[in-house]
Amino acid sequence: MKNKLIAVCALLIATSAFAKDVVKTDNTKEIAMDQKLSRVYDLYRKGDAVSLNSKETMVGVGIKYSINDKNTLGLRESTRALTTQAFASRGIGHGMEISVSAPYTVQSQNLTSGNEVLGNKTFSGFGDPTVRLMGTLPTKDFTTTLFASTTIPVGDTMFSPYGMHTSFGVNLNKVLRPAFVSGGLSWERDWKSGTNGVGYNAGVGFFLNHSLSVGGGINGILMPNPENGRARDLASFGLKIAYQTTPNFGVVASTNFGLTADTPPVAVGITAYWRF
Repeated sequence: MKNKLIAVCALLIATSAFAKDVVKTDNTKEIAMDQKLSRVYDLYRKGDAVSLNSKETMVGVGIKYSINDKNTLGLRESTRALTTQAFASRGIGHGMEISVSAPYTVQSQNLTSGNEVLGNKTFSGFGDPTVRLMGTLPTKDFTTTLFASTTIPVGDTMFSPYGMHTSFGVNLNKVLRPAFVSGGLSWERDWKSGTNGVGYNAGVGFFLNHSLSVGGGINGILMPNPENGRARDLASFGLKIAYQTTPNFGVVASTNFGLTADTPPVAVGITAYWRF
């Protein structure tokens, strides 16, 4: 009887220890999964939320192709643009990130009246680089990101017609696994023309697995009093896929559909990011 009691006690102790190991293993797996989800979520929200720790760096290169056709008094103007854009971001402190991007565009314009071609030209050049600073506020139930960005008017004249443009705003993000939602507002200012605008965005996305996220949303800028030649309202609906192939490399593909006459009807793009 004594030997049986000792055996039972030993079995209970062993079972208890095994249970603790199982919990520890499960917790470890859960933490690892959260880290993987965080990486693909950061990739999906790149540019709208802080995604880098202090002294981390991310670089990227992207290509976007847009189509824009306009019909005015029997004249049809068809514009095709291929833009290559380089990015670099750096974590500069706890919850803070700075980034810079620079575009190069090749654009063609074709002017026709009926079946008659009135003009056809192609030109290319650098656009204005953009500097962006983001910081995360210590909110509890959702992530709040404040941001400020400005374009530096040093691009070629064709791709830098309006001078310096500045934005100040806030983005809100919340993860409701397997979904996440976001939204934001901003104040937009063109200093050369003295025009102001209101920027907005709202979207929803889903984790399909630890390396793949998909989603969609709307974004745009409303300018109540634009100067001549400026768009009054820019708005588009976009779809996005983010694929984190490795912990330090990911790809984002997107398609945007214009919702207003001043917005290109279709724009598609793909960007690759390296993190180190």
